[in-house]
Amino acid sequence: MLEVYRVPANFVLRVHQGIRPYQSESVAKKVEAIWKAEREKKGDKLFNGEVLTFLSFVDGVVEAGITDYKTFLAQPRDPSLYEDLGVRTLAVSGLVTVDDEIIFGKRAEHLTQHPGLWELVPSGGMDVSNSPIDQFFLELEEELGIPKSRVLSTSVFLVVEDLIAHTMDFCVMAELSGSRQELESFINRHTGEYSEFKWVNSQEIQGFCENLGFGRFVGVSLEILNAKGFLKGTWNRE
Repeated sequence: MLEVYRVPANFVLRVHQGIRPYQSESVAKKVEAIWKAEREKKGDKLFNGEVLTFLSFVDGVVEAGITDYKTFLAQPRDPSLYEDLGVRTLAVSGLVTVDDEIIFGKRAEHLTQHPGLWELVPSGGMDVSNSPIDQFFLELEEELGIPKSRVLSTSVFLVVEDLIAHTMDFCVMAELSGSRQELESFINRHTGEYSEFKWVNSQEIQGFCENLGFGRFVGVSLEILNAKGFLKGTWNRE
């Protein structure tokens, strides 16, 4: 289930420093038990860094707090913890256009979230020190290999909340310079994030989604496309 919020051009992201304490000792013990189990499975690959969590969105101001990765990880492992932890992670999702074409990526099958589904790219969780636009630039280079210098314009126009996964995506629209063929040479196809990329003319997006089936797309991407008028009439949220 998704909720969509329009964002004013002059919105502000305000981050409150300091990790919130757990509400009770029992919650702390559950989080630690989950973290210990994950560490036993994955070892030193897990790092307990900082994660942004959404607090509120009022009068153009997005309030965010900071939690740690083990708390972020514990919540999906035990969804009953959401009532106590309330983690709603912040992320970015891009709508990148080049010569009236929009780029999509097919998520790799080994990923834990949305494996094998198509989505608008780039996308990714936000670092605590980045603005949505800064994070977009970072994801653009990391996931697609396209440098910031190729971006002509950017704007944050929408926030999409996933009420099941408890994520909040800032939707960034960007126009790139150069031809599709030229930009293709930048794309790194070996990052492990995506198994395939596809450029789709904006006039053909409805047919692209219908032919594959709306269920083959990440819901946030469909909401972005719908908000920009690329999906009309009979599109549905499968």
